[in-house]
Amino acid sequence: EAFRSLASAPRELAALEKEVAKARGLLDGAGPLPLVGKRSLVKQLEQAQKALLELQKARSKELVKEAKKLGEELGTEHKTKPFLVLNLPQLLGDGKALDAASQTLHQAAPDLPFLLVTASAAAGTAAIAFVPAACSQLHAASWLTACVGLLGGKGGGKGERAVGAAKEGAADKVDAAVAEATAFAEKKYGA
Repeated sequence: EAFRSLASAPRELAALEKEVAKARGLLDGAGPLPLVGKRSLVKQLEQAQKALLELQKARSKELVKEAKKLGEELGTEHKTKPFLVLNLPQLLGDGKALDAASQTLHQAAPDLPFLLVTASAAAGTAAIAFVPAACSQLHAASWLTACVGLLGGKGGGKGERAVGAAKEGAADKVDAAVAEATAFAEKKYGA
């Protein structure tokens, strides 16, 4: 339920961001204005930008809270599988939310190797891979690279954990990247 309400938030925030940017552009290109009028407009614009930032912070905080619940559910549901690769579009490309989900997933299923991806057209793409030390078949950094490489992104890590990201425009390639990461893990496990 909370994810449904959060899903509409990015569109509202994106629309507000566009309006603020448009207003800033109009103000900057307005030419000579009376100084008092321009100051008033700048102040109003700064207030709008501050309100936008507060909305973004609130959305991110709520998303992290929901991501923790999701990570725990995923860990409980998938702990007996040899590995897990998932696209989590409900996290809206938010790296902090993905990190929160991965941490609670790891706590719920500490022996489960997993690779999680989230993407949105506005926020870009984030990915996290975790491979327990006892798992000799996979390496977190190489597994993550197989995924984010298809997205035009970069990533890396040491030991059990690797993180990566791709810029905007990669959201439409996430399904192919998830398929590649799944094939990579299946090949390593001989499945």
